[in-house]
Amino acid sequence: MAAFYADDAMVMPPNSESVKSNGIASFWGSFMRMGVKDFNLFADDLAGNKDQLVETGRYEIYDAQNKMLDKGKYVVVWKPVNGEWKLFRDIFNSDVPAAPAK
Repeated sequence: MAAFYADDAMVMPPNSESVKSNGIASFWGSFMRMGVKDFNLFADDLAGNKDQLVETGRYEIYDAQNKMLDKGKYVVVWKPVNGEWKLFRDIFNSDVPAAPAK
């Protein structure tokens, strides 16, 4: 996963602080260690120019038994790096309601 990101990328996950480029591989590794075995991305829109693209879409996350763990939406910003498009910014959040406060 980390290979898709630019050296100066940032992931902004829900309920957590932003993760900068040097922590992205570890972030996605911990995500998988929490039981995530598969995910689907559905790109709904792509807009931009030769310098930057903005993609919006939806995601679904599954465990090893194919049980849906989460679903939500995302926005990513892509930028060209040495002839390849790399993720520059990545933010996502859940559509699943938060558990009620106790």
